[in-house]
Amino acid sequence: MRLGGEGRFDWGRQTLWVGLLALAFFVGAVVWQYTSGPSNGQEVFHVTRGAGSVVDDVSLDRLLGGVAALPADAGVVAYCVNGWYWATDVIADTNVVVASADRYYNAAQAVVDGSFDRELVVAVEDQVFRNELIRPQLEDLSGGLRSRYGDESLAAYLVAVNGPASEATLRRFIVYAASESTSQQRLQFIDLAHRDRDAIRRFMNELGGRSVVRVAAVPETVDVSRDACAPLLAGPADEPPGRPIR
Repeated sequence: MRLGGEGRFDWGRQTLWVGLLALAFFVGAVVWQYTSGPSNGQEVFHVTRGAGSVVDDVSLDRLLGGVAALPADAGVVAYCVNGWYWATDVIADTNVVVASADRYYNAAQAVVDGSFDRELVVAVEDQVFRNELIRPQLEDLSGGLRSRYGDESLAAYLVAVNGPASEATLRRFIVYAASESTSQQRLQFIDLAHRDRDAIRRFMNELGGRSVVRVAAVPETVDVSRDACAPLLAGPADEPPGRPIR
């Protein structure tokens, strides 16, 4: 040990070294957490509509490949990718990532049932997200957006999504609750059945992660450990798409 003048211990120098070592350890732990592969393989969590509990684990590849079938009473299936949690609408074979606000459920429903064009929905919600609008009105939207889609269509869309979500809509989708970052509030549509790799990769590359998934309209939560998640991108980019879940 280095001693300072008159045989005293050099606390300042030693404290500096300890601080640097602690910082290096912290940075290394963070890097390891977000780059190391999960240990338990891909899991799909079948979540019951009423109880909010995990009742079955199915391999995602087997499900997409049509080898495994969902139970006849399956309501929604929540699954995780590299620590990120996603929401699957089993009826539409489409993965819809949504936030907990009712307007996002309504927006997802509007796209799935075809009442509004997906391009319009994404354009409006992207502007709502960027401008941090809570319950946007027609006058809050940009002139470019209004010119492109027309006031009548935009006004009808806002009326449809600004109100409370119906019980049926809430039960059709599961809450996306994966990140502390504001990106979780951005509405995203990801085609699970055809493996929209670019969209999935964008979320996989973001930091953050929470091990709780809340089922829509159900007070209970489902705890999922990070080790139970694995990357969806298992094959080459030109791999043929998996069969729809239905």
